[in-house]
Amino acid sequence: MHPAHAFHREARPRTALVCLVALLLLHGPSAAAGFGTKIDAGDRECFAETLSAGGSLALTFRVTDGGSFDVDAVMYATTVAPLDDVEQTTRIHYSELLMARRENTTTAVVNAWRRASAGSQTYTAPAAAETKHGLPAEVTVCFDNSFSRVSPKWLLFQFLKRDVLEVDPTSTTRAEAEIEKTLHRHGTVLFELATVAERMRQVGEADRVRYASLAHIIMAGLVGNIVILALMAAYQYVTLTRFLTRRRAK
Repeated sequence: MHPAHAFHREARPRTALVCLVALLLLHGPSAAAGFGTKIDAGDRECFAETLSAGGSLALTFRVTDGGSFDVDAVMYATTVAPLDDVEQTTRIHYSELLMARRENTTTAVVNAWRRASAGSQTYTAPAAAETKHGLPAEVTVCFDNSFSRVSPKWLLFQFLKRDVLEVDPTSTTRAEAEIEKTLHRHGTVLFELATVAERMRQVGEADRVRYASLAHIIMAGLVGNIVILALMAAYQYVTLTRFLTRRRAK
């Protein structure tokens, strides 16, 4: 067999495998944002993420340092009121009545935490089939340290996004649609695993910060003990020297 033919036969399975992995990565979860931030005492900070219709967003956060390792948090979701039918979508950008409805947004509390050291929440935006317009939702998370008068808080938080499955029946075959659905199911599993892995990472980071603080406290205690022992030795030396000097003088 010619070497070139053997190379092409081996290259085809590799190319197919690379394409499959690439598709799986495209359908997997995406890290929308990951932050480590400091919230001063008496302060409140908010962060927002845009979420496509039908998509899911997972939030995980953990206080890593400061005070009692706690913070108040609230997660909001802002959505546009649904339309009556799909035909109104074509007129939503120039009809005054529909434009007013487009601006008629609703903000609801998804979850709230009080004096929490950690938390997680997953939110799924209304699908296009439900709203008829398919406009994105906005998810806002606010961290509140206003109850603290002195101590700032350091926290880690992460947004993970998961897009909705979109299959166009006019541009894909039945086999391709089945592949898309299978990849989307695998992507859902990856999304859940990524959320759990992020929580574990934040736990590890919080433990690392606490161990580092404990090491600093132990080091400061050792230095303090050494200083105290040195002062006691110096005091005893001076006292004994004076005592012996007086005895010799007598």
